[in-house]
Amino acid sequence: MPSLPAPLAARAERWFGRPATVVEVVDLSPGLVRVGFVGPHWRGRPWVRGQEVEFRVGDREFRHYTPADVDPDRGRFDVVFVRHGDAPGTAWLAGLRLGAEVGVMGPGGGVRREPDRRELFLGDASALGLFAAVVPTSGDARGAIEVAPADLGAAATLVPALDVVAAGAVPGVALDAWLDNWVADRETAPEQVCLAGHVGTIDRLRRRVRVQYGLARRAVATKAHWADGKQGL
Repeated sequence: MPSLPAPLAARAERWFGRPATVVEVVDLSPGLVRVGFVGPHWRGRPWVRGQEVEFRVGDREFRHYTPADVDPDRGRFDVVFVRHGDAPGTAWLAGLRLGAEVGVMGPGGGVRREPDRRELFLGDASALGLFAAVVPTSGDARGAIEVAPADLGAAATLVPALDVVAAGAVPGVALDAWLDNWVADRETAPEQVCLAGHVGTIDRLRRRVRVQYGLARRAVATKAHWADGKQGL
């Protein structure tokens, strides 16, 4: 639910949200912030890595985020946020302080992936939480994520199994270049692909990898996070 009338948004948060307290705020880089949340409702709760939570980030706006790390025993989950212009999520993030209590909905959603497959991951900074959560569970993963130059070091720490490339003015160009340079033989060619981030980039890469690696439609999982000219998906 990216946007609702304000009274309905408040009601949805009250009915479906569960309290969590901000216990840590870490500036990882100019564009990336990691926030730790803890709450008794989240203690012992079953999670599937890659599931999302949802926050009300404005009077009418909600946004989905994938926790990069979850500790059900402590009731803690950590979310990596991307500072992105004057977006509602960025403004809400700027107001978070230690000790603040927020309503959180979820967990739910995620991406459809088959276990024990050679997997290729391609995405942008908005996919950092998702990839940090799921890439370590893949036994044989390759891929790349494009982020702002100032965030390269922090992103590399979050997703050490992937190559991190500098994003340019046009989304996805750096990922296309990475694919041009990555040579996959019979032993490394992906059996499935996970694409996340910018809608236009996902659409283009989905067509490309299906042809390039002879993949069926169901072998390419996608998670769209943002699109040109739109706020929230």
